[in-house]
Amino acid sequence: MSRSKSQICRHYKISKRPGYLKLELSESWGISKMNKSLNTLVALSADDLLQKIASRKVSVPPHGSGQTHEHGRIREAWVAFRFLHTIAKCPLLSYPIRVEFSDKPDLILVFERKGQMTIGIEITEATSQNSVKLQVELERDGIDGVWHIPEHKWSDSQRDLEKQRKIYRGELLSPPIMGDAIERNWHDAILGIISKKTKKVKHPEFRCYLHNWLLIYDNWTPHIPDWEVNTMITKVNQHLSECSWQHPFDRIFLQGSERMWKLC
Repeated sequence: MSRSKSQICRHYKISKRPGYLKLELSESWGISKMNKSLNTLVALSADDLLQKIASRKVSVPPHGSGQTHEHGRIREAWVAFRFLHTIAKCPLLSYPIRVEFSDKPDLILVFERKGQMTIGIEITEATSQNSVKLQVELERDGIDGVWHIPEHKWSDSQRDLEKQRKIYRGELLSPPIMGDAIERNWHDAILGIISKKTKKVKHPEFRCYLHNWLLIYDNWTPHIPDWEVNTMITKVNQHLSECSWQHPFDRIFLQGSERMWKLC
């Protein structure tokens, strides 16, 4: 699939109005709540889709309550609903639409008026596993704030947890993050995720459809400054245009806290 090197990344503004899409960290979630959120959804119009998304009040379990398969599914549902809410009235969707939660890929969109045209969407989160593991420990200890966020790289191996805890508490100094390291680490993480998901899609158990999308929720830390986001996303897109390997996704979306970008 050829891509223009001068391609401009389109972005979508994520509405702050719907409270049901806030990242609620709830201890009182259960399997019944998860199952309701993951039920198949059918919408006849954009307004119907928005109304039915509103009825799925998704509370995301905190990292400290464990990292089970069910946790991952409910987080994917939260990302998916934010995504669908953002593009509900865009030409990317047509109606009637059927929304199904699945596995390999995570989300399936079926458009009834286009001859049952189907889009498979793989959902993932851009985050450092070292950061997640440490956050679990901090939440279990009831520690809300940290003194210092150490540098995280996509290529990092598993770090010593106790050492990281001391760095977060300010009991141990870590090397300062120099120059454009934050921007480079974020850039490498996004590309690393795309490469990882490319390998997953090629696995025999993964079901590919006529159209296949990748949705990345950007939760990388330390995060790039707001004024650098557009520049770095352009660099990611340029790399995707020029790289020697070809990913299998027709579209890649990067979902932030307030905006979402279409990378290709």
